[in-house]
Amino acid sequence: MQSEAAFKSCFNSFFQFGLRGDLRAQISNKAHFTVYTYGVYFNSYCFIFAYLAPGDALSGEAIDPNTPREVIEERREALGLNDPLHIQYWNWLSRAVTGDLGMSTHFTGRSVSELIAQRLGNTFYLGAFALFVTLIVSIPIGIYSARKKYSPLDYAATSFAFLGLATPNFFAGLLGIYLFSFGLGCSRHRVRLGRLT
Repeated sequence: MQSEAAFKSCFNSFFQFGLRGDLRAQISNKAHFTVYTYGVYFNSYCFIFAYLAPGDALSGEAIDPNTPREVIEERREALGLNDPLHIQYWNWLSRAVTGDLGMSTHFTGRSVSELIAQRLGNTFYLGAFALFVTLIVSIPIGIYSARKKYSPLDYAATSFAFLGLATPNFFAGLLGIYLFSFGLGCSRHRVRLGRLT
């Protein structure tokens, strides 16, 4: 009886909380906090770690060993790689919020925004297909495991779920690519692997 009374009290408090309009304010505050956290902190950490990593944007390029040092320094200066950290971050952030992510140093003459947009369709397709397969498989198994506790399928589903959580994403991704592309030959019959990566 006490638990039922406590549940009713919590439900009534939540209902009244929503009627006062505070729920909308709380959701708005949470949304702003989420955008601020991921939009500012996450980007700041990524930028700082990339800045502290050895080398820079030109280090990964196949630069001719005979290229004069002055030419390399001029290009590094043109890209703003010699500026202090706060100047580089402000220049990047002020352009990124407008959709200008700069030019690619690997694909000469093409913008980063163009390259991302070109691959966004395949990324969305793969994500939607993976979500669809996940829902189709997980919901029936979850319902069966809830209704048939401690059954062999329940143990198998639980073990497989823990195995999936314990497996690193990069390893599972490489294993999936190898299995479906080379083992089952999906890339030869359905799509070209280069279009998906």
